[in-house]
Amino acid sequence: MKRRTGKKIGKILLLVILAAVVGVIVYTALTWPVYSDRQKPAESYQRMKQTAEDLGVLAPPEDVLPWTQPEYDFWLDNTWRFARPCGYTMAGDISYEGTVYSAYIIAFRETGALDDYPPLRENYKTVPIYVQSGDGGVKMQFIVEGHLYQVGMMAPPESALTQDVTDYFDGLLLAACREIIDLYS
Repeated sequence: MKRRTGKKIGKILLLVILAAVVGVIVYTALTWPVYSDRQKPAESYQRMKQTAEDLGVLAPPEDVLPWTQPEYDFWLDNTWRFARPCGYTMAGDISYEGTVYSAYIIAFRETGALDDYPPLRENYKTVPIYVQSGDGGVKMQFIVEGHLYQVGMMAPPESALTQDVTDYFDGLLLAACREIIDLYS
């Protein structure tokens, strides 16, 4: 009788250990980071725009900035296998006076208020547009209907921003900001 009880306890213990090992393997397979960062390429502009609209974040037209080789990505809420889009990125290159600058538009849905605002550039249709500029580039940001947008450009490392370049991109980026805000009107 004692042998049978010992065998039963041994089998139950083996099954518990096996179930624990299988559970750890399944959990690891489901939660292991699939994306190295929180971005995933979009198949096309139309796909990115449709997903953004489903999130309630409106995307501007493809030609909102005069860029070449535009790329479209989804921002993800985490890096796991079941990550969901929570925003998008549009990026491309803009040539000005023989130099190529990187430009981007980033949008996130339902973000809270910012803790530290850069200097105010202007109020457009009651939406404050903030600007931050330096040697590395220019960035404008605003929140419309709870969605954070950042529109900016980055200078190549070997190129310093002159006042002429800053003024050019200030006008381009401001026009893009206004066009995005107009989508919500």
